[in-house]
Amino acid sequence: MKEVASEKTLSARRDVILQPFFLTMLNSEMSPQVIRLPGVRHYTGLSRSTIYALVRNNDFPKPLKLGPRASGWLQAEVSQWLKAKTVQRDE
Repeated sequence: MKEVASEKTLSARRDVILQPFFLTMLNSEMSPQVIRLPGVRHYTGLSRSTIYALVRNNDFPKPLKLGPRASGWLQAEVSQWLKAKTVQRDE
């Protein structure tokens, strides 16, 4: 019984040690983050129809096809679009 407890403790310690590494890996440019439509809507404040209308007019980043019925946007591209809008507003 004592061995099982020590294995759990060891596993918990390993998770704590590795967690910052995985967070760094997720936030690096080597691992682009994909956000789905609800995230894009929340991040931009735009409606679904407005997002797709802007995509159609090449005024918003195009989504990536993730699977037969799934798509998402690169977070960096959406963030860049939002920054450009902010610069445009400040001119």
